[in-house]
This record gives sequence, C-alpha cells and structure tokens, in this order.
Amino acid sequence: MEHEVDDGTGSVRVYKDVTPACDGGVLKRVIKPGDAQIGKPPLGQVVKIHFDGYFVGGRKSGQKFDTSRGKLDDFEREDFYRFRLGEAYEAIRDGWTVRGFTIAVESMNRGEIAEFILEPEYGYGEMGNASRPKVHKNAKLRYVIQLFAWRRAYSDKLRLDEMSMEERIAMAIETKDEATSYYRDDQYHEALERYNHAAALVHEYGFVPPEGREAECTGIVISCLLNEAHCFNKLGQYRKALMPCEQVLDEYGEVAKAYYRRATAYLGLHEFESAKADLIKAAKLEPASREIREQLQNLKECVAAAEHVEKKMVKKQIKGIDTESLRQGPALRGAQGWQGSLPQCYFAIEIDGKLVGQITLELFADKLPKTAANFLDLCSGDKGHHALTRRPLTYEGSSFHRIVDGAFGGDFIFGDGTGCESVYGGTFDDEGYHFCHDREGMLSMASSARDRNGSQFFITTAPLPHLDGHHVVFGRVLYGMEIVHQMQKVPVDSKHRPTSRVRILSCGRTQIVQPNEGSRGEQEKDVEI
Repeated sequence: MEHEVDDGTGSVRVYKDVTPACDGGVLKRVIKPGDAQIGKPPLGQVVKIHFDGYFVGGRKSGQKFDTSRGKLDDFEREDFYRFRLGEAYEAIRDGWTVRGFTIAVESMNRGEIAEFILEPEYGYGEMGNASRPKVHKNAKLRYVIQLFAWRRAYSDKLRLDEMSMEERIAMAIETKDEATSYYRDDQYHEALERYNHAAALVHEYGFVPPEGREAECTGIVISCLLNEAHCFNKLGQYRKALMPCEQVLDEYGEVAKAYYRRATAYLGLHEFESAKADLIKAAKLEPASREIREQLQNLKECVAAAEHVEKKMVKKQIKGIDTESLRQGPALRGAQGWQGSLPQCYFAIEIDGKLVGQITLELFADKLPKTAANFLDLCSGDKGHHALTRRPLTYEGSSFHRIVDGAFGGDFIFGDGTGCESVYGGTFDDEGYHFCHDREGMLSMASSARDRNGSQFFITTAPLPHLDGHHVVFGRVLYGMEIVHQMQKVPVDSKHRPTSRVRILSCGRTQIVQPNEGSRGEQEKDVEI
C-alpha cells in the first residue's frame, strides 16, 4: 500500500508500507536501488549500514538527531553501524536497535539506499530516549539508510567456544565462498573482511584441526591470506598486500603464489628489484606457470616505461618552459610562479594492467590555494579516511570512470562518478573562475553544481568553453599529454564508461627541478639521472 507523506522538510513524497501488519508504521521510499539478484539479508545476519536520522513534525521537524557518519553535537560514532537482524532491541554497539529499524533493513537489497518514515510505536515510543541519541517521547522519525553488506555472527567468541572443530571448518569454507562471491562482484572491502574471518576460524581462537584434516585447514588459511593480498592489490593498497604474503612465507615456507602476490604489490609500489626477485623465486617453484611468465614480461615493460618517463621528464624540466607554454593565454601567463615555482604532482597511469606512463600536473595554487591543496593532499593520501566507506582519501588505485572530451576521475569512493569527498570533509565552495577551458590539458573540478567541489576532476582533451564559469580550472598538464591521448583512445560504452580499466596506479607530489644559472650545457652536466 502506498502513502503520500510529508517527510518533515515540507516535501510530500510517495512511500510504500513495509510493515508485516500493513499498519503504516514503517514507510519506505527507494532512493537508489540495490542488487536484486543478491537480494535481502537473512534473519540472524549482522548487517553493516550507514544511516542518518531526522525528526518528522513538531518544532524540531527536519532536524538531525542521529548519524553513523561521524560526530553530531558531542556524540560520535567512528565506524559503520552493525546489528544482528531480527533481534530487535539488542544492544550491539552503542544503543538499542528500535523495531522499525530492523523492519526497514529487512526490506532492503544489498547496496540499496532508502528513506523510511517510522511512527512512534516503531521508534522510541512513549518513553523516548533520554541518553544518546536524544529523542523526545512519541517522536515520528525519518531515517535514510544505506545497506552495504551482511555476514553471519561468526566472530562471536562465545558461539565459537560452543562449536566443534568440524563445525568451524564448515563455517570457514562457507565464509570463504561468501568472500569469493563479493570479490567477483568487485566488493573488495567486503571480501577482505570475510577472508580474514574465514582464516581466523581455522587458525585462531584455540582451533585444533581434527585428525586427517590438517592439510585441508592449512590450505584454507593460505588461500584466504593470499586472497586478502589479491584484494589489497586490487584496491591499490600495496603496502597492506605485503603483510598476508609475508605471513604465508613465514609460517608455511616457500609458496609460489605468495611470491607472485608480493611481487604484484612491489610492482604497484614501483619497487622493481624486489618484484623481480620474488617473480624469479615464484618461477623456480612453478616453471610452467603462464601467469608468472606474463608478470615477468609486464615487469620488464614497466621498468622500461618508468625509465623512459623519468628521462623525458627530467629533460623537459632542464629545458625550462616548453613551446606549448609560450602559447598559453595571457591570464595563465600572468599567474605567479609561471617560471616553475607552482606546486606539481603526478599520476602514474595504468591501462588494462599495463603501466603506460606518467602525467605531471601543475597547480595554480597562487590563485586557488584551497582547491590546489585539496588536490595535492589527495595525491599524497595522508589525510585519513572517507567518513562513509572508511576508504583512504587518496587518488591512488582509483579509476577514470568517464572519457568524453576529457578524462574524468577522482571518485575513489564508489568508482562510478557518484562518490565525492574533499580533504575538508564533504564539499567546498568555488574559489573563482580565473582560467578557462580553452585548450586541451586543462585540469578542472568536476563538481555536481556550483560550490560543490570534492575529489572529482577532469582533464580536457579539447576546448570546452561552455564549461567556463561553471567548473573551476585549477591546473594544467605540464608533461604527459600523450598519456591523456592514450586514455582517450580506450573504447567506451554508450555512457562513455571505459570498457578497459584506466586507473591511477600511483600518485604524489613532484619535486620541482630548478635549473642552475649558466649555459644549458652546464645545466645538463650538473643533473644526475
């Protein structure tokens, strides 16, 4: 049954009744559909969500009273909200889970974002809540909930003590299969959590393998640890990928796949000698492995590409301003630091798993200091984690999600152009429109509207004058425009999404090379390559 209801902000919307009694106690409106094939979480599962709670009606109508996304007043949550579905009023972390909340989440598919209106009897009722979150009696509530994932309550220590070793093995196998399902769906964070728990079930918490099943349990642990490393590599978190590989090598001796996974991580870190050493060890253990041979060839190409990019960049920096710089517009030529003192950063670009080269970007920090600082910090990756997904605030490992008259990237949250977060938290205002989209190679903020800048950006591949005054140009490609052209040639679908993965393998600040005074010959002599 559908109901037209004021959501507390003055907007009347259509909601669907999802209460078992069909009494209108919990009304639902889908904001973003989830995955109907995976479906809804079964009862008894521990669900992982984010939510925001608002009052509906009265003098506080529309006011937020609770959130899982950081701090509200003096009350703060630091992580996702989790609770066991179907067990209403169970204290899971920091409060009671109200009955309407469980009914709401039971109705959701994985990945869904939905809005719910809860009548008082399905919320905090006649008593209200005097502690945190503070809710007055008979309050009508509105929740916006996003369902990320769910899992069995297998980490409950008391329950593990009650299980036999055979039951723990069975649960580990089932949990590992769940992890693999998430991995195939590119849900690497969810897969990581499950691989970690599956390994712990048959390796920790006092586990003793039954007679005759020792090798099977060892295989589960090794497989889960190396799959963890694989997920970290997929996420571009190469340092973290090293740890499970080293655990396998320390505890179980020489394992070819452990050397291979660690080599992949070293390759992502551009530690080519370490990658080569591990691949050679892996090849000796499994000489017939095609995967290892291909990675050795990939390593050779990466080394050659890195050397080519490095030499080319140093050569251009020694020569000073290139001929393209002399053709820039008067506003850009008038920027302070035109002779090379503006901050620079780089993207190492990978297409379909192959390193193709490096793009060096110059940022107009003199005119747009806040925008430039945000971009530099996201390149450095040292400003913490996203409040919603807990993913690091960094471009490293993120993909370009759209290629049309430019390369669009910067969504390291969801990877599809819907995620946006600055280092300042949320979005920030436009600093001004000092420069134009009048040529290729301009770096601009891909904001959803005025004063809505976050992490997303684009690099132009043609003049785009219709964007002037709408998007903030804050930098330019200094070197590596040929790499942007390569990216532009990648096939795309009907929505301009690249069909091959184009991603930022690594990124960071670039130290500016300042040529010494004197002749060009003397300058080149002083530079060490």
